[in-house]
Amino acid sequence: MTPIRSLTLCVWAVLATAATIAGKKQHRVQLDLNQDLLLEQQQQLLQQHKSHRMQMLKAKPAGTNGFDNKTLVAMIMQQQQRSSLLSGATNNTWTPGAPITNHTIVPLKSGLDYLRQTLQMAIEVEHSVIPPYLTALYSIKPDGTDDESWMGETILGVVIEEMLHMTIAANTLNAVGGHPAIDREGFVPKYPMELPDLNITVGIEPMSMGQAKKFRAIELPFNTTLERLKLQAQPDSISEVYGYVIKLMQALVAQHGENMVFTGDPANQIAVMSPRTGESVSKITNISGAIDALLDVVEQGAGMSPTDINAGPLGGQFAHFARFEEMYMGQMYQKNDSAASGPTGEMIRMNWTKIYQFKPNPVPENYPEGTKERLMLTQFAANYTQMLSVLHACFNGSPTSYYPALEKMYQLSTMATNLMKTPDPRFPLGSGLMLGPPWLWLKNVSKYADDWKGYTIKPPHPQWGC
Repeated sequence: MTPIRSLTLCVWAVLATAATIAGKKQHRVQLDLNQDLLLEQQQQLLQQHKSHRMQMLKAKPAGTNGFDNKTLVAMIMQQQQRSSLLSGATNNTWTPGAPITNHTIVPLKSGLDYLRQTLQMAIEVEHSVIPPYLTALYSIKPDGTDDESWMGETILGVVIEEMLHMTIAANTLNAVGGHPAIDREGFVPKYPMELPDLNITVGIEPMSMGQAKKFRAIELPFNTTLERLKLQAQPDSISEVYGYVIKLMQALVAQHGENMVFTGDPANQIAVMSPRTGESVSKITNISGAIDALLDVVEQGAGMSPTDINAGPLGGQFAHFARFEEMYMGQMYQKNDSAASGPTGEMIRMNWTKIYQFKPNPVPENYPEGTKERLMLTQFAANYTQMLSVLHACFNGSPTSYYPALEKMYQLSTMATNLMKTPDPRFPLGSGLMLGPPWLWLKNVSKYADDWKGYTIKPPHPQWGC
């Protein structure tokens, strides 16, 4: 690593840490969700919530880090009632997926059901990008260079954070009385995933400049217009989904009380910290914790505006799209850069030739029964299914199994590397094509397949922004 780049990274780390600690509260006050997440009325309510929240936080005695949640609930209810009276609008009854204004009536049963269904779908979305990201990571051949190490560490950091995002979504679902369904048919998408709004497909492929470009596209800042939201169009990004979840939770709490919405067993909550990155997830037991956690997820993935590159309070310095942008462009971001400007810092030497190559989207059925190759791919899929089973148990009453689930993931790393070092017998030895990892859920290995009864109402699947 060059002295200039080393110094640049050190300075960036110091500045990022200072900005996160000193600027977190100010950042939350100035946060403007109006750009892409909510209707104008929704944004005003959320902004007032954050403003009141900051006033209460500042008024707290030193050493405390929360506020009276009953005060928050009362504030939300008063604001919604005041808005309805001032507007003179006739109350309208909400239907699943419909926009929520300050005078929308949300029935408790159907509102809670749709909230839980939407959070279940969000867990699936957060998980769906992990297999492509991990496959890209596993395919990088170690060459002993700083740039190779940087690329691998960057992808691994994003994967860890996606796992934390998945955990936050699961904690929120548990908090509102739901039950995350991880080990089941349909949880794992069929690769390649089609993302029509982005005009791309994302599959299980070796790392390449093309994959980096697709990963960047998946994580790009949301760019939804208020006009489209006013037309009641369905959300296209996971950021919009979380914005809708926040509004739905606020309406339910305001109209029915927090104790009727946050009915989950606190024992199902997971508080975890990544020993590798130092980033952590806290338990969620009330609306204030849920809102904070979901906003943190949005910011770390895509930033809080179409120009923001910061990862926010969860950590990681840059939002996910910015990290993949650096990889794709071969250039580092520096101070005062934005998503609009792109990276303008030091160039990075990306070696796209030191990559294990294999045919995309491998499955065991590509090889005859009884062959070594079919057995290796089947064993990988079985270990992956076992990992999903452990995660399912973790999110449904056995939180101590979180780290054993991560151990299963590390085993997948070894198995994937062995696959990528094994020549694919379908092609000549000199082709350089190896076996690849199949990310498949196997029913005969699953422990909890029969627990899933299906969606009661399936929310629309977002197209990007994981």
